[in-house]
Amino acid sequence: MSQEPIKKAREIEENAVNSCIHALGVLRLYGVEIQDLEKVIKKVVIETIIYKELMDGVLKAYEEAMKKEVEVLKGLGELEPAAKEGVINETP
Repeated sequence: MSQEPIKKAREIEENAVNSCIHALGVLRLYGVEIQDLEKVIKKVVIETIIYKELMDGVLKAYEEAMKKEVEVLKGLGELEPAAKEGVINETP
C-alpha cells in the first residue's frame, strides 16, 4: 500500500466538495428553483465530506503504521544475531 492513492482519493473528494458548493452558488445566483436538486446536492456534499475525513484518517493511520514499522526495524537492527534468531523462531 502506498500513500499516493490515499492522497489522490482525498484530493478528489476535496475537489468534489468545492465543485458541488460552487454549483449550488451558481444556481442560486441565477435564481433557479432548485429545492429538490439542492437536497440531493447537499446529501452528496455531506457524504463527500465524510469520505474526505475518512481518507484523512486512513492517511494518518498509514503514516503511523509506517513509523511503527521503522521503529521495529531499527530495534531489530540493534539486536545481536542470537537475539534476532530467537525473535524469528518465536514468530508464527
